[in-house]
Amino acid sequence: MLFVLLLNDIIYCADSSVTIKMFADKLYTVIVDDSSEANLQSSLDRTHRWSNHWQLKLSPTKCTVMRLCKPLDNSLVDVNYSLCSSILPTVSSVTDLGVSYDSHLSFRPHINKIVSKATQRAKLILKCFVSSDPTILSKALCVFVRPILEFYSVIWNPGFKVNIDKIESVQKRFTRACLPHLAYAERLAQLNLLTLETRQVMTDLLLVTNC
Repeated sequence: MLFVLLLNDIIYCADSSVTIKMFADKLYTVIVDDSSEANLQSSLDRTHRWSNHWQLKLSPTKCTVMRLCKPLDNSLVDVNYSLCSSILPTVSSVTDLGVSYDSHLSFRPHINKIVSKATQRAKLILKCFVSSDPTILSKALCVFVRPILEFYSVIWNPGFKVNIDKIESVQKRFTRACLPHLAYAERLAQLNLLTLETRQVMTDLLLVTNC
């Protein structure tokens, strides 16, 4: 609580057109003209002075700039922003609390990342587990693989079939290795599993219901 009180006045470092999200560690604005860029830089400078005053050192090496725009929109001009006399690098994607997204607010980088990680984990289970009992392997899938594919799914839940199929493919391949002679729907029924797409929809509905 004392730390929150100490940080509370950092919001006054930002220009009226610039927004600071304290707990998200974000400072942003809508660029409409040159003055918008100047206001953003001056807000960064005032934040730097604030940190020096309160002896809370900033880490510019952990800070980046990302410009959000529509696909094929080249209207934004690259402008360098600095913090603590260091030029901040411009990136095309970032990761916040384990979820990645790009400058078009697409979660494709995150989906590709979790599918790759979950696939490696699934292969490791099939390789290292002594037991070949499908029931035991399916429990390992639920414990070690499925959480990777479902973490914060209400945020990045894919809307395109190509991404839905890409996520589902992890469970399809794993269950095929357990029960190679059955169709996917039959494998799920025998292992008492739902499709990952169904689970994501249920998670979304649960969120809406609780809200």
